[in-house]
Amino acid sequence: LRLVERETDGVAGHPHAAELAAALATAFGHTSYEVQGRAARIALKRAAALAPAGHVLAEAVPLLPEALGARVADRFGGEVARQEQQERPEAFTPPPLPAPAVPEPFPEPTLDVWESVYTWVDGERWLAAFVRRAAADREGLRRTLAEQFGGVHPQVHPQESWVDVSDWIAAMAAEVTGPAEPAAASAGPEQTGGGAEWTSGGQERSGGLEQAIGGLLEAAWNEAARLFGFQPQSGQAAGRAAGRAAGQAFGWAAGQAFGWADDPASGWAAGRAAGPAGVARPSLPPPDRVAPLHLFLLRRLDEIYRALRAGTLPPVLLATPTLTTGHLAPDVLVERLAECAAAGVEPLPADLAQALLRLPRGHHP
Repeated sequence: LRLVERETDGVAGHPHAAELAAALATAFGHTSYEVQGRAARIALKRAAALAPAGHVLAEAVPLLPEALGARVADRFGGEVARQEQQERPEAFTPPPLPAPAVPEPFPEPTLDVWESVYTWVDGERWLAAFVRRAAADREGLRRTLAEQFGGVHPQVHPQESWVDVSDWIAAMAAEVTGPAEPAAASAGPEQTGGGAEWTSGGQERSGGLEQAIGGLLEAAWNEAARLFGFQPQSGQAAGRAAGRAAGQAFGWAAGQAFGWADDPASGWAAGRAAGPAGVARPSLPPPDRVAPLHLFLLRRLDEIYRALRAGTLPPVLLATPTLTTGHLAPDVLVERLAECAAAGVEPLPADLAQALLRLPRGHHP
């Protein structure tokens, strides 16, 4: 097209008009509307130079869309291709939406869904049944959970924080089914604040084993001091330091086995927080690690677990839905609040917040 335009510029009756017109005729049949339009414009602009071969362009007019063909036919002749009038499609009318299903009552709370607590419905049912049974029939709850879990809990390994619902569920089961924590033999300045109490006084140690392990650890600590160039500790201080190092490496189990009290600044207090039952005490993940809605769910699990340990569980959870839509009937919430008040127990904050979010829209006197 550039060649045709350049060759016919300022020329009348070009000697090679036939060849140039044939090139434009080929472009008339191109699949691109832009190419067709440019060819038609050149034909009209260089009509004087292409006049000797006007019949070639006239024969190619049917190849052009109707609007372009009409303009070229006015100058060179030819039959314009008439486009068929397309019928407008009928306006789309969406079918009527089906009537919304009537909400069904929420399934009854039960502990028999512990294998599917990762689903929101079964998770709510398990939590509601757990809290209710913990308040009304603790021994029956212990037997049921011991049979279900079989003493196997996935969270026995140390973790900084728990993001899986199943970990929290297993921790609650372990708290109910596990052995009671031993009481401290004596109250001294080196007692820790949680779990089993251990002192450096020696009441909880077996003398021979403690002395053997202490001697080995002290020797290892002195050798480390020699290699790395710091002042070695001796005696019981070395044993305590080595015990902290062992606790850092092996968590609570090693620290308890060696029998030295932990220091919050030692770096393994979190590992020791596992407790004597061997089940790690969970903590919430930082907000930047999980989605906000999931963190809210974990917050509910965390407060239930801690209330269980503190003996402050309410007799009933407030937020358990009453409908499969997730809604909570206002009158049922009032009844549950009254039950908590009668038991003299404060509702759990996150549970109360979730209950209020599940109320249906509207004003509920």
